Amino acid sequence: MITLPRGIQKLERSNKDGSKVIAFRVQMKRKNIVVDQLFPSVEEALNFLNEQRAKLKLDRVRIKVSSKDIDTDERKRFIENYFTNPPFSKCIEKYIEVYVKPRYEKFLLEKYLHNTAESKMKLRNYNNTLSFFKTIKNTNVKQEFWGSMEIVFEGGFNNTDTKLGSVNIEDIDVRTINSYIQTRALMGIKAVSIQREITYISNVFNKLKYLSADFEKIKNPTKDYDRDLLKLAEKSPNRLFRFTDNRKQEFLTAIHTHENPDFSRIIELMLLTAMRRSEVVLLKWSQIYGDYIELEQTKTTPRNVFLTKEAKELIQSIPRHQSRDRLFKYTVLGFDGSYTKWLKDHGFSDITSHKLRKEAISNFVERIGAENSLLIAEILGISSVRKLEENIKKMPTSIINQSDLLKNVGHKNSDVTKRHYFSLKKS
Repeated sequence: MITLPRGIQKLERSNKDGSKVIAFRVQMKRKNIVVDQLFPSVEEALNFLNEQRAKLKLDRVRIKVSSKDIDTDERKRFIENYFTNPPFSKCIEKYIEVYVKPRYEKFLLEKYLHNTAESKMKLRNYNNTLSFFKTIKNTNVKQEFWGSMEIVFEGGFNNTDTKLGSVNIEDIDVRTINSYIQTRALMGIKAVSIQREITYISNVFNKLKYLSADFEKIKNPTKDYDRDLLKLAEKSPNRLFRFTDNRKQEFLTAIHTHENPDFSRIIELMLLTAMRRSEVVLLKWSQIYGDYIELEQTKTTPRNVFLTKEAKELIQSIPRHQSRDRLFKYTVLGFDGSYTKWLKDHGFSDITSHKLRKEAISNFVERIGAENSLLIAEILGISSVRKLEENIKKMPTSIINQSDLLKNVGHKNSDVTKRHYFSLKKS
């Protein structure tokens, strides 16, 4: 027999057609917390009750199952449903355990052994990922229940605000995702951030079939959500940025006044390669192969960045220390702090490290030609040619259509062309 904790009541009604409808009622009246809500599953009811108890610093309560009734149909159904149709939060936890944590296991261990610049960045990335999933689990969505239940509960059981993490995976459909987008948009979250969160949700659903055979037929609900709902969210401002010749010269002159020569070298290398701040700061000599840099640990996917003559000359001018493989001693956060302070002190607060990357890409476009997006993407190691082309169109430069080139290769999609047919010979 399953014993529900105090505060949860199981309600069972019969419809006109004889089918049964079950709901779980959570009632609580303590101090400043008064709740009386219905939930479609015992998991949601239990999670909600424990959330309220946590606010009062009370211990968590659990569902008790009598061992002497181990073979009862009720217990079998409960256990089978829990493992074949668990709440989404359990799937997220399993996803983190199998696919996220192993990537950072080494760096999680280093936290207690020695704090290297690389381990600090990895720990930061790991914590950011956990933070994303925490936000996803705690975002309210509306679960709609139609038909006979609407009559039985007189609307009180419809449109229930439920945390996405509490919803069972089989109950998450495209309408749930739409509701998630609406909730986040009303919170003032920008469209690009919501899209990133949807990608995290999608990643979990894509891996469900590998976590259990019971999940093989579960469809990914993020594939068909209503894109128009993202228009409800605030768009990120289109921050076009280009150095004027005078401004750029002033900036380059100023960075060389910094007491640490590595400071200016990092910035110049960002401008010459369009590499991200963390990629330059953590760069190792073992990653540099004459004409290109091999980046294995990046924000997206591993890639190669080809070096221009200016970039190679800059790298050759950097003193090599026998005691370390890294080019620079800075940590990512250490450089970020120094750069932010330096910008403020020297009147360049608007020139963020991300704008340096934009400037570098713009320079390549101007030198090589906007029609050569495949070549630019390959040199800079940009994974999405389509995204690069979108950015090129926003730039104040003449655009030359490369559709003829793509047709000759055999694909209209430049991403496919780059991935399968275009590469530069490495020396």
